[in-house]
Amino acid sequence: MLSKKKKRIRIGINDFFPFMDGFDIAINFSILIFLSSFILQDLDSRVSILIMSSIILLSFASRIFDLNFLKILKKYKLSGVNIFLLFILIYFLPLLIQKNFPVVLSVFIFSLSRVLFGLIISLSYRNVNINQESFSIDISGISFWIFYSLGLAFGVLIYLFINELYSNNDLNDGAWKIFYLIKLIMIGIFYFIIKIIFKIKMNFKHDVIHDELRISAASGINCFIILIPLICFILFISSNWLPKFSNPENLYFLNFNFINFLLIIMMLAFIVPLASLVGKKRSIIFFNFSIISLSLLISLIGHDSSYSIDFLKFYLSIVSSFTICCFIFQLEVTKLKIFSIYNCINQSLLICSLIIPPLFYIFINYVINYSVIYIVLSIVYLINYIFVMYKKNG
Repeated sequence: MLSKKKKRIRIGINDFFPFMDGFDIAINFSILIFLSSFILQDLDSRVSILIMSSIILLSFASRIFDLNFLKILKKYKLSGVNIFLLFILIYFLPLLIQKNFPVVLSVFIFSLSRVLFGLIISLSYRNVNINQESFSIDISGISFWIFYSLGLAFGVLIYLFINELYSNNDLNDGAWKIFYLIKLIMIGIFYFIIKIIFKIKMNFKHDVIHDELRISAASGINCFIILIPLICFILFISSNWLPKFSNPENLYFLNFNFINFLLIIMMLAFIVPLASLVGKKRSIIFFNFSIISLSLLISLIGHDSSYSIDFLKFYLSIVSSFTICCFIFQLEVTKLKIFSIYNCINQSLLICSLIIPPLFYIFINYVINYSVIYIVLSIVYLINYIFVMYKKNG
């Protein structure tokens, strides 16, 4: 058994993966407009937004096939390759795309990069060999969400900084590749530190537990509610461009800025330890019941005031922090095996990848009915509450 000190070192190394996952999706959604105009230059911008968002979200959709991909790596004896070398290859691929390339070729290269990223990052969460010892990332811990959020925030900050240095025309013409160069430099530095300085070897675990490949629909409900903060995170990182293309009446709602994002993280850091003192099961029931009740009540109130926009964003921030906390507690209470947790998470990410493009279409072409959002929140939590009570009663 590992000592606490040694285990802490291992967890510290693995914390790089959720940070990089958040950083990756933040960068790609921040530059979605520039990718669209570069790769899909002949299409209408609103159509290309939907297509490119679907391609970017292949990194979410592909994760359900991660264990199948590991079998392929084992078959060709590639599972022993250092994980960071695979990430370097993934981020190098988009740099190959040129403006005079056929659209099909450019889409294929970028899609391949997104699919591979989803597969590799999911395997990195599941099972990593660090100097011949196996570790996995605790996605049910608050540290995962803190590092994932730091990656999101850092990615948006990098975008804002680079956007000040380059004009929109430059970024449309290929300067967006600077973001991928930054990713390559970050991964290269980390690879140099752990490989050369600390002499740490990181690759994938070679054995696959076949019994855990099945995704249980019942246990999948545990991760169903995580769609709420994921969608809010996508709104946050898309707020630099999405309001400009949306229906004018949705302009201010879609400007989900740093204040709203920071509120999610601050509330999460405050709520988790406080709710742990109250009790996990009691907190789960409280979160579910309070959100159902409040959402239904608020849906009956008029939303004509300009303050209703700010209140809705504030409410979504609070609900998102409650949701992550509830999600963490539900995983601990139901005591799912680690492979089952990742199967369920990957299933939720697949659903998210299917939901986001239609949501963008709605934001762009229709006026948002705020009451509908509150009702949807109520329905999501009602389903979750029924499941929680069913499990409680055996």
